[in-house]
Amino acid sequence: MKTSVERHGVTRLNELSGDEFINVMPELCHLPVKDWAVDVERQRPFTGFEDLIAKARSSVTALSDANVVAAHVGLRRLGSRHDGFTGRRLRWAKQESARMDRDEDALQDLNEAQDAYEAKFGHVFLICATGLTNEQMLAALKSRLANSPEAECDAIREELRKLVEIRLTKLVDELDDPETALIEA
Repeated sequence: MKTSVERHGVTRLNELSGDEFINVMPELCHLPVKDWAVDVERQRPFTGFEDLIAKARSSVTALSDANVVAAHVGLRRLGSRHDGFTGRRLRWAKQESARMDRDEDALQDLNEAQDAYEAKFGHVFLICATGLTNEQMLAALKSRLANSPEAECDAIREELRKLVEIRLTKLVDELDDPETALIEA
């Protein structure tokens, strides 16, 4: 693994203008919250990969509850197909849901719990699904149904911190190759 000093991808992110950074980071990390991108951008330049991750995670922690809910824009339910996804977003979505069982019976329980969650909180259930099975996601979903709206926002922040770390790691890994486009066509 490369050390912070050797991460060309971090350098590439540091070299973006402020406006470029703010405009591309929500899409690159699939976190459609401009306030998050603005907060991370204000903390540049990053001294290395660990610094980038720490600042991005800290900026998630600072999100208002309204921004936490806004982070759900464009999200699909667990078990949904990746129709319409291309390039990096499709690759990452497949990796993040690789352990999901597509069996109809397995998805039925998950869908019923998601219906209850959406009725209570008004948005889709957000979880860092990387490495999780349907059973693990279902258990987390049922557990979080007991949350108050405030406690659920805190739980979502934790999931967003995990997702940001995973996605920035993938992004920097890809951007370490100088031939990789920042924005894929």
